[in-house]
Amino acid sequence: MLRAAGERGECEGDIITGILNWFPAGLAQYYANGNRLVPPKKVSQETANLRTVSDTVEMYLVTECTFEEGAKISRTAFREMLEKWCEEEGIRYPPPARKVAIILKRARCH
Repeated sequence: MLRAAGERGECEGDIITGILNWFPAGLAQYYANGNRLVPPKKVSQETANLRTVSDTVEMYLVTECTFEEGAKISRTAFREMLEKWCEEEGIRYPPPARKVAIILKRARCH
């Protein structure tokens, strides 16, 4: 159906009304959260899961490493084992040494 420029259909009017009703509630929630957007809990959980799975070093640490008090391994040996694991897992590009160091420091493995 063709309409003249500027003419709105009933459905479009409902959409605009819905948006205008939603906007004040959303703005109030935004202000209540310190002027920041807060994702739903489920989104936050899924994002955390995805980050863990997609972060090669953390996945390697979780699946392949055992942490024992006082145990040590050289950086070279760790790097070689990580690269071998990446190859076995089909990960084409092992993470750079700097990223590995940052994650190990965060995990208190330094």
